[in-house]
Amino acid sequence: MTNRLMYFRKAVLRASASAIVVSTGLVPMTAHAQDAAASEPQAEEQRAGGLGEIIVTARKRSENLQETPVAITAMNAEMLEAREVNNVAQVAKFAPNVNMSPVANISGSSATITAFIRGVGQNDFNITVDTGVGIYVDGVYVARSVGALLDMTDIADVQILRGPQGTLFGKNTIGGAIVVNSVQPQHEFDLKLEAATGRFNRADFKGMINVPLSDNLAMRAVASYETRDGYQKRLFDGGRQGNKDSFGGRIAFKWEPTDKLTVSLSGDINIRREEQTAISLLELQDQNVPLRFVDIPNSATTPGGPNRQIAAPSSMYFWNKIRVTDGSCGAPWGGFGVPGTLAPTGNPACASTRWITGDIDTTWAGGVNRSDFDLWGTNLTLDYDFGDFSLKSISA
Repeated sequence: MTNRLMYFRKAVLRASASAIVVSTGLVPMTAHAQDAAASEPQAEEQRAGGLGEIIVTARKRSENLQETPVAITAMNAEMLEAREVNNVAQVAKFAPNVNMSPVANISGSSATITAFIRGVGQNDFNITVDTGVGIYVDGVYVARSVGALLDMTDIADVQILRGPQGTLFGKNTIGGAIVVNSVQPQHEFDLKLEAATGRFNRADFKGMINVPLSDNLAMRAVASYETRDGYQKRLFDGGRQGNKDSFGGRIAFKWEPTDKLTVSLSGDINIRREEQTAISLLELQDQNVPLRFVDIPNSATTPGGPNRQIAAPSSMYFWNKIRVTDGSCGAPWGGFGVPGTLAPTGNPACASTRWITGDIDTTWAGGVNRSDFDLWGTNLTLDYDFGDFSLKSISA
């Protein structure tokens, strides 16, 4: 059967090749009568690989994408605008082997991101945990997943580097690196304003102004404000969550005192006063795995015995079998209930399937309905061109 299938594929390939040859022979001879001057750019484009030049900085210097030995997905400002990319997580839709999701795990913050490249990343949003995919803004490392969900406002380009990038980008890039470059101040006046509205009283405002202050000094300022009511109703207390209330701004100065020296100074801020992000319970399962105890020297005494720590197979197991000690959700200390048995749905103290609504617009979440976020940063970049090589210093 396999031999027949291989023979069939070869036959199809030969037929396809013949069809290409025949169709080529049917091209009108007038195609060869084109103006010689007009064909020169086409010939040059073919020699360049059939694509226009795309400049990337994957190896800490500007070079042609086709000559860079790194697996890269690059998008410039025009591509981002055409695809209506509003934040860095949405870039993953257009990059292979890349998965980026806003709101890491159950962080509750709309400024958090979970990034995976080729299956390598980090789910934990804890401030003590390093990311598995490094994110860099104008050469500055964004060290934590909280605050890494960047808005695509006045962005020059985004480059996704797949695979380990530790040689040039540091230790926390085993999955890859995401490089974001802002638009630098220009020596010409420019002004742009945008506004959008929608359901749940949505109102978005964005503005940019670029002002040349002198022959060698320019300033560029960007600001955005987004607001929207929460779309998810909390059945627990009647409140809502999943709203937006975010302000972001950036101001940058570019000074070129000589042809060789460039000094760039910028500052940015992001303030969010929001409710908890929308969250839905999809499934509950009591894993058929018993509790196990880990011996910890010099630890406090636990119900499992002296100098021992508990390793629960799941958070629901921990809640029903351990936190609820009256035995109504499984069993108290000593028996732990029957593994694999779900808690009764009639007891409101138990984590059970009664909390699954099946509707993303409603939730039984009962935690603190607030997310306050403040982020600011400064960046000073010095770039000196010595001719044969250049020296760059980034302080942030």
